Amino acid sequence: MKKNQHLNTQKTIDIYKEKPLIPPRIANLYDKQKDMGSKRQLVTDKDIKIITENGKQKQIILDILSKLPRRHVVDNKELKSIIVTDDNNFLAKHNNKNGNIYLSKKLFTLPYQAKRPFHRIRGVPSLIELLSHEIGHSVEKVSYGTNDNKQWIEKFGWVYPKDNNEVKTLSQRGYSSAMYNFNNISENDRNTLDQKDIQDIEGKIRERYPMQKDKKRNKISWYGLVSPKEDFAESYCNYIFNNKNMFSLGPERYEFIEDEIMDGEVFDS
Repeated sequence: MKKNQHLNTQKTIDIYKEKPLIPPRIANLYDKQKDMGSKRQLVTDKDIKIITENGKQKQIILDILSKLPRRHVVDNKELKSIIVTDDNNFLAKHNNKNGNIYLSKKLFTLPYQAKRPFHRIRGVPSLIELLSHEIGHSVEKVSYGTNDNKQWIEKFGWVYPKDNNEVKTLSQRGYSSAMYNFNNISENDRNTLDQKDIQDIEGKIRERYPMQKDKKRNKISWYGLVSPKEDFAESYCNYIFNNKNMFSLGPERYEFIEDEIMDGEVFDS
């Protein structure tokens, strides 16, 4: 695919014209994969239902989707539509029941980008990371029929204790609770969260109180420490947009995503 065939690349970058700009290494993703031919066929609004306020929002979403494996977008039965909403009580979420991904419209605004240009992957704009993370949830659901698949849980040392006695036993065997892991994230990471973010995450942890074997703990991102499904979605997102660094951070997770989810496809990012 020739460089000028990467449609709307400049339009997407122009939308971020005022700071913060899309970092060059992310903008270059539009060109890095130019020799991959049909593997990087652009996703269009004929391939997936996208509901937005305006064409700019829609084009940004389509450009991001075009960086993902096409089968994870177009042929994904757990992904029905992507909807930009006025609801500011969340940033992004995947609804398991209806197969929709919802994005807060504030993610597209310059004030929000200035406040929080990145979430958990340095150099990857928030919207790119959050949308691909939510796609990861749908990919896990379509691949395993659940967002808590046994293969991932067993391989990476997760467990849902049945009662307080099991919590104590697991603690003695070298397991840490997700709440402990979350409470011990770095000060820099915690400073990126609003109080509501912290309350929401702690609420999700309390629902099932997952624990993880310390030696299997996720080194890829702090959010992957919250639960098995967030561990998976963070690994999916990092494999695509932080591929070179991910292997050194979590080789076992890298190999699982590569073999089980990506069919050996490697992303040059």
